[in-house]
Amino acid sequence: MPDSPEARTAPGILYYDPNPTTAKLATASLRLAGYEVFSANGQREAVSLFKQHGAQGDKSIVALLLDASTDPTVSASVLRELVRLPGAADMPGILIVRDRKSVV
Repeated sequence: MPDSPEARTAPGILYYDPNPTTAKLATASLRLAGYEVFSANGQREAVSLFKQHGAQGDKSIVALLLDASTDPTVSASVLRELVRLPGAADMPGILIVRDRKSVV
């Protein structure tokens, strides 16, 4: 994240992923694509980041990206908590899932 609010020029994405390996890779890719990434690996952290930087905060976060491939139940809980926050339900978002039956 930038050192100061004045340094923020890129649109922000709240990225939730409980897997630290994929979180590092995805965060690096999103930053290379020009986004500021607010990375969370837990529900409390995701909610806290959104409160600080979302619609009711400094408005840095303009989209949500949640990786539900590791544990869909936990990710669904994170999504439920986020959409209860003012402005979150109106934000564009992507939920990453995978079909566990096709994993070898």
